Amino acid sequence: MTPAALPRAPFGAVGRLVTSLRPVASLLRPYRWWMLAAVIVNVCVYLAMIAAAAAGAALVGRAIAGADSRELWPLVWVLAGLVIPLAALGWLDTVVTHVVSFRLLHDLRLVLYRRFRELAPAYLIERRSGDLARASVADVELIEIFTSHIAPPIVAALIVPAVALIALAVIQPVLALVVLPFVIAVASVPSWLLERARAQGDALRQDLGDLGANVVDVVQGTREVLAAGATGVMLGRICRQHESILRASVAHGRRGGLEQAATETLVGLAAVATLVTAAVLVLDGSISTASYPVAIVIATGAFAPLISISGAFREVGPVAAAAGRIQVLLAARPAVTDRVTAPPPGR
Repeated sequence: MTPAALPRAPFGAVGRLVTSLRPVASLLRPYRWWMLAAVIVNVCVYLAMIAAAAAGAALVGRAIAGADSRELWPLVWVLAGLVIPLAALGWLDTVVTHVVSFRLLHDLRLVLYRRFRELAPAYLIERRSGDLARASVADVELIEIFTSHIAPPIVAALIVPAVALIALAVIQPVLALVVLPFVIAVASVPSWLLERARAQGDALRQDLGDLGANVVDVVQGTREVLAAGATGVMLGRICRQHESILRASVAHGRRGGLEQAATETLVGLAAVATLVTAAVLVLDGSISTASYPVAIVIATGAFAPLISISGAFREVGPVAAAAGRIQVLLAARPAVTDRVTAPPPGR
């Protein structure tokens, strides 16, 4: 059973990623509190960044509006007071997410090595050693993208824009209504090409697995290859696989570039719409001049976690493919089950 033959999930590559990671999810249970902490810290980082930017914008806005120093100093102290929490949260965000990720990778490798011992020798004979080595090393490494760069930011991408929109509604409901469609559009960008991402991820991981297997075969069987005069054949096969990997990588990069361009275009349009709308509201007297830069900063901050998750989701195809290959190994059953649970007498 290959990763491509795994049951198809109802939500494209994201659903397939979730389905593929179910066996791995059991390994996360000992770290569930760490994962919760990672999510909370990630959300706090974004909120603290928006708060600091909004305080700075309020300081500039009040200065432009002609406020005296007594009105400006409280905002100065707020900005100064946010410096250390921002630095501490950034440090915690990196440490907590990667502690969970690296411990999970450690546990997952141990589980795979135990599976290799249980499946040997019959199953391992059927699989090429390079392919197995890639599944237990390179594919496992890709799981770190999910635990560090996809899972926690997903929650932030749900909470932070909502908080930002509420803050905009407090300033002026019209601003929230202008920004809301762009938030929804940016959030939907990763879903536009998810099926293509899944197919490209499968193709790329398969090509990389075949290449690794062929390289290991050549290295391990150097004498046999030389004796059979098959050096040219093997090198030609490896070169063709490199070309296939190049095509798959270029296609993956093009799709990622298209998603990035779409995201940046929508964010740019949102910024323009917010600038124009806020300017009109200032002219109408609906909001004060001092609130103008604050509204712009908050509107821009609403897109920060969405941009981050959009970038991480460009790798959802390879991550889903790698998780699927790992799932195949975890779901495999040995040809012969050892029923002996205790060593023989005298041992």
